[in-house]
Amino acid sequence: MARKHRKNETIENQEPGVVIDFEEAREERRRKRAEAASKKEKKKPEKKPLSARRKKQSARAARRRFLLVALAVVIVLLAAFSAHNIFELREDQREAQQMLKDLEEERDRLQDELNHVSSPEYVEQKAREDLHMIYPDEYLYIVPEDDAGKPAEDAQ
Repeated sequence: MARKHRKNETIENQEPGVVIDFEEAREERRRKRAEAASKKEKKKPEKKPLSARRKKQSARAARRRFLLVALAVVIVLLAAFSAHNIFELREDQREAQQMLKDLEEERDRLQDELNHVSSPEYVEQKAREDLHMIYPDEYLYIVPEDDAGKPAEDAQ
């Protein structure tokens, strides 16, 4: 349903029989808006040049803002750096705890081995096998081995 361009129709608030030209009414509205805008601009006070005292105050305020912003940036950077260091230290702590656990396990293993090697049974076994030692009332028999490491068979 497209709107038809109505021209020269009467409006309910107007006197009966009066014909309105819409183009003319649009132009009138545009003119009134332009007048209102120009009145608004006339009402705006003109900016006066700043006095020396006012300039100093605004310069101080600008310096203060700059220092506050710089201080905020420094604080944020310090906080970020500190957080980064905290994460690195926590990672180092985890690695150190893992290393401590590994070393304790190795210490326990070595302690068990030391206890085993210190036992009289182990000492006797190594003396008999590696050093070919015997008790005074025993005899030692050595069976020759061939090149392959197997006991040689007697040729008969």
